Amino acid sequence: MMPDRRDAALEMEEHMTDVHILAIDLAKRSFQICATAAGGAVLFNRMISRAKLETVPREQTPCIVAMEACATSHFWGRFAQGLGHEVRLIPPIYVKPFVKRQKNDAADAAAIAEAALRPNLHFVAVKSAEHQARAVAFRTHQSFVGQRTQLINALRGHLGEFGLVVAQGPTGLKTVAGMIDDNATELPDAVRDIVRLYLDQIAVLTQKIDDLHFKLRAAIKVDDAMRRLCTVPGVGPVTAGAIMAFAPDLRAFASGRNFAAWLGLVPRQRSTGGKTRLGGVSKMGQADIRKLLIVGAMSRIRWIIRRGVLPDSWLGRILGRKPRMVAAVALANKMARMTGGDSAFRRGHEVKLIAPRYVKPFVKRQKKDADAEAIVIAAQRQKCVSSSPSLRSSKAVPSCFALENGWPASCDTSRREASTASVKLGRPTTAANAERYALSARAQAF
Repeated sequence: MMPDRRDAALEMEEHMTDVHILAIDLAKRSFQICATAAGGAVLFNRMISRAKLETVPREQTPCIVAMEACATSHFWGRFAQGLGHEVRLIPPIYVKPFVKRQKNDAADAAAIAEAALRPNLHFVAVKSAEHQARAVAFRTHQSFVGQRTQLINALRGHLGEFGLVVAQGPTGLKTVAGMIDDNATELPDAVRDIVRLYLDQIAVLTQKIDDLHFKLRAAIKVDDAMRRLCTVPGVGPVTAGAIMAFAPDLRAFASGRNFAAWLGLVPRQRSTGGKTRLGGVSKMGQADIRKLLIVGAMSRIRWIIRRGVLPDSWLGRILGRKPRMVAAVALANKMARMTGGDSAFRRGHEVKLIAPRYVKPFVKRQKKDADAEAIVIAAQRQKCVSSSPSLRSSKAVPSCFALENGWPASCDTSRREASTASVKLGRPTTAANAERYALSARAQAF
């Protein structure tokens, strides 16, 4: 055994300078590394320990380090990037077609090396430690919510054995406390003690959940990106935190449609022979963001249903002919497109919808572009501005995109030097459509 290990170590040292791709099959203690040359030939493929893995990238000349985008991959990706290597994180679904015959660590490492050579493959961006810290906070919040739900359901089940039926959710706990304190309730003393134990544990979890939710809301005040996300209707602090934690940089998506497809909010295709066959939503991509967007969309739909009158809009027409869940998924798709794609959110603008009555006092008579200049002045008055959906961009553009509420955008940018770009507006429409135009990339500010 010892000569074989020495020979393997000597083989690795001999080929260190020839390595073009270093593929790593990640684990906890034992790792499989496969090194290939520029032409694709395998130089060595062997198993190493965790301590050895920390030294191999240091001894290796800068090369391409390829790994599956799985647990601990971002940590090792940051580690390799710090040593000057190019890191490629590959989704496991793209690696599987390259696995030859039997499934084992050596075959997996060779498949990763083979997949890393594909020119048209999409790789996962390496997340920073701060990015992953947001994910930990979100996962902790969701874990505590799940634990509280589990305790509440267990408590309701126990009380049901004694003929006490309690409403679902945390709101029904107040009645439970009243039942326990009421001596007329027929319950053994041992059960009363157990119920109090449940209530104390649920109260502790509720306090922790409230603290985490408060921290998420506090982050909105200091994080401009989260604040802009929360201006999208149906997106709250938890959803914004999930998007910031799990989604890559929104500027990486060419359009909002791509972001919605990445979330799995588009139909699954089974097309062949030139015939388009669409099914239900694909449910691919990040499940947490998709679930929260659908929950936010459903809350908006419930609010509309409570009013009793469907609005004369796209959403109202969808609700008139489709089930609520179908409408919620369609609305979640639209929210995803607003948030991360072909909306002006990608451009970095802060959209301000201004009521026309606030613009009129600033209009100067018989002056060219008087309405546009009046919008600029009104946008600088804090009391004149309504709730503002906000937009984002990597381009150097003005910081504010002002719209006269009630009109869709059409043209003007006569004052590019100003910090506020005003848009003179065309034909009249509803305030909802004005907001839609403001959040759409088709509102051509420049």
